[in-house]
Amino acid sequence: MQSVQNHQFEYVLHRGTGPAVIFENGLGATFDWWAKVFPEIAKTQTTFAYNRAGYGRSQAKSDSIPDVELAIEDLRSLLHELNVKPPYILVGHSLGGLYFQYYARKYPDEVKGLLLVDSTHPDQMSGDGAVDKWPWWVKTVVYTLTPKAGMQELQQVEATGQKVKALPALNTDKIKSVVLVADEPKNPSTPLEINAV
Repeated sequence: MQSVQNHQFEYVLHRGTGPAVIFENGLGATFDWWAKVFPEIAKTQTTFAYNRAGYGRSQAKSDSIPDVELAIEDLRSLLHELNVKPPYILVGHSLGGLYFQYYARKYPDEVKGLLLVDSTHPDQMSGDGAVDKWPWWVKTVVYTLTPKAGMQELQQVEATGQKVKALPALNTDKIKSVVLVADEPKNPSTPLEINAV
């Protein structure tokens, strides 16, 4: 646990070589989601995963609603406190991918690479994808299984997408970017599709 701005954050850090690989969880997920990948990357790289405020043992912030700006500033402060220096390779899953799209656009000089794993698209949760258009049973499952911080993030996700789009486009000449999308999640033998962002 590490204190940042009077809040405790749960994290795991392995110091290695090269640019640090930073993992960001999806909606409702904790850093143990990366348990199969983290040890492999940690064999050669500095590797870091954490839980955003309100997830796992990381303290929720009673004075604010979680959003992308707060989450990224918390992360940057936490990395600074732990002396994990940029440039980073950012790896984000689902909502964590949307958060890292924001990070890479807002602080491009701190980012060497961006890997999006089944990432939320900035427009995915607007229009027909808006939460209020989801089938009742999907809402029931999400509302039942998602922690309070995740529900607050879900309420902000359309605005988060707009904040990402309001920033300058990602310069893929400077920041190497890869998008991984499982096109048939029920078939574990399906290869991943790899596209440039």
